[in-house]
Amino acid sequence: MGGAMSRNKGQRGEREVIALLQNQVTLAYAAMRNEGYELGTEPRLQRNTIQSDRGGYDIAGLKWMALEVKFQETLHVDAWWKQTVEQSGKGQEPVLVYRQSRQPWRVCMWKPMTVGGGGSPTFEVCYRVQISIEDFLDYFYRSVMLRALVNTTQEQDSNADQV
Repeated sequence: MGGAMSRNKGQRGEREVIALLQNQVTLAYAAMRNEGYELGTEPRLQRNTIQSDRGGYDIAGLKWMALEVKFQETLHVDAWWKQTVEQSGKGQEPVLVYRQSRQPWRVCMWKPMTVGGGGSPTFEVCYRVQISIEDFLDYFYRSVMLRALVNTTQEQDSNADQV
């Protein structure tokens, strides 16, 4: 598949992933509001349509995560991961979401792991891991909740400083 058909397939994949993630954002914000938190505006995810001009990742709307989506029949996970990491900005978590036709989405991301323990010194190392889309959606939901809470707390602290 080449040209326009390939681009359309890629765009369709991006829209599928946006729908999955936006649903988690909406659920997380609703849960936080039901708990009484006053949150700012819910992030809106969208295709990054200017990336072909300036480079960058596929899905915009989260300052803290650089999402790259690949919907292709031939898997090039190592090359895609390299692209994902290179395109992520400072302070952004690189995440690669990919799949082939009639296959489930898979996710590559960094996973910090502690080495040592049991009385010996410990240190943390990050490894690339591949997880199911279901596990990632759980992680993503919790991350959205945590960041919404942190942002709300920072805004409240900032407002208190101005009083």
